[in-house]
Amino acid sequence: MADKKPVPKKKVAKKKPAEEVTVEVDDILSVPEEDTPSADISTGFDDGLDIDIPDFTDDTEVVLGDVPDDDFAYDVAYNMAFVGLGQAGSRIASTFYKIGYRRVSVIDGPIQDLADVTRQFPDIPQLNLGTGGAGKDISFGEASVEGKEEQIWDLFTQSVGTKADYILICASLGGGTGSGAIVKVMEIAREYMEHIGRPPRVGCIIALPMTGEGQRFAKNCLTTFNKLMTLNPSPMIIIDNQRIQDLFKVGVTQIYDKCNSQTARLFHLFNQLAAQRSQFITFDRSELASLLDKGLVVFGASPIKKFTSAADVAGEIRNQLEKTALAQVDLKSGQEAGCIFVGSEPTLDQVPMDFFAGGFDMLNRLLGDNSVVHRGIYKGSSPDLRCFTMLAGLDPPIARLKELGAIAKVPVSKLASYLGVDDS
Repeated sequence: MADKKPVPKKKVAKKKPAEEVTVEVDDILSVPEEDTPSADISTGFDDGLDIDIPDFTDDTEVVLGDVPDDDFAYDVAYNMAFVGLGQAGSRIASTFYKIGYRRVSVIDGPIQDLADVTRQFPDIPQLNLGTGGAGKDISFGEASVEGKEEQIWDLFTQSVGTKADYILICASLGGGTGSGAIVKVMEIAREYMEHIGRPPRVGCIIALPMTGEGQRFAKNCLTTFNKLMTLNPSPMIIIDNQRIQDLFKVGVTQIYDKCNSQTARLFHLFNQLAAQRSQFITFDRSELASLLDKGLVVFGASPIKKFTSAADVAGEIRNQLEKTALAQVDLKSGQEAGCIFVGSEPTLDQVPMDFFAGGFDMLNRLLGDNSVVHRGIYKGSSPDLRCFTMLAGLDPPIARLKELGAIAKVPVSKLASYLGVDDS
């Protein structure tokens, strides 16, 4: 883009001196009502896998017109920015705002969808494309952002600022606005990051449509996925809406919020832990960046209910990645992993180091040759042991894409080349 607008200088908010943080993991906690402030981060599992964090502070100095710092009472490894495209993408981005991230904005066409965001989160900057919606027409969604590069740039100036380390574009690949606009918005986001002197770390959180949504949704998804593969977004997080109904036994009014909350809170947990020092083994910010910069990532979490042997620990790690709404992929295709254990001091006193090593070694075997497993062991408050795992550098979810290809009437013989992946 030519003649880019200068980014105004920002005042740096004053932060409290850094303190050593103990990660607190409580027993089963109830999910708070929407209008009830809470300091509990729930990963969305029915087994009570909850992370307790300190209350949010509101003593940060905010300069008029500046981008506020994230609303956390502790450090995080990276400043994350989230841009929601369309109705579904806006919901995903807003979930991160609810957690405490403040570099959040939304882009949409229907004024009623933007009004829903304003009603819940009046401080989230918005860009109204003025289309009234794309009607599931991907070409219309693409055209809706053409000629609006400067408005999108202004939105980034207002919502991303100058201190973001990553921008994640959130969208559903079934509809029109998200599918049509995501590639253009990602390109502008990369250019913006370079303009503010940051590495162009631009990733995405995308949702695959349900099988029953029909041919147009499936075709929109595959067409956009094909374009995204050429951009190599990092990180790339894929939510599979088809898995939501199997994993979350809640009413239709809650199902997407439940899924988005699980995804956002787990992602945030890694960003939180990577900024904290452990007296045992620290999972640091450079290790998190190494994972996030590898392309497609999946993550999961699970309590280790039985830890009488190394096999118990290794088995739970293998099983935990089946309990998320993220798309199922071939885990053996991964290049790197992060594996973090959190337990109370009495619990950690009982677990021999070789039990943890059994879990780390299992991941090394799972990933294959030249794999790297980044490790962390943290003291928490829960009487049991919890494990959080992230795998990175994975191949796309070929089996799921084949299902969508059949609905979109893309021949299986052409699907691999169409998506630019190896289906051998």
